[in-house]
Amino acid sequence: MTDKDDLDAELRRLFDDDRLDVRPSADAPARILTGARRARRRRTALTATGGVLSAVVLVGAGLVLGQLRSTHTDTAAPVLQPTVSDTASSAPLTPAPLVP
Repeated sequence: MTDKDDLDAELRRLFDDDRLDVRPSADAPARILTGARRARRRRTALTATGGVLSAVVLVGAGLVLGQLRSTHTDTAAPVLQPTVSDTASSAPLTPAPLVP
């Protein structure tokens, strides 16, 4: 036998040892499903929290920018236009006579 065959035989003997076998417990499927549910709930909670925080940031930024924008556009005095009822009730405008 060569060294390669000896090594192969030794590795086979080691890996065929019953002490290396992993046997699952009786409640392994239930524990796996419980862990999967917990991970799914965490992922859902993180996604929802991220969405709510994003919405709050966007609304807050919109309100702040809206207030900043409105302070710059409100600098002009409002122009009052006469309405139809105001002009109808007043006397017709005639030019004042010119005095030499």
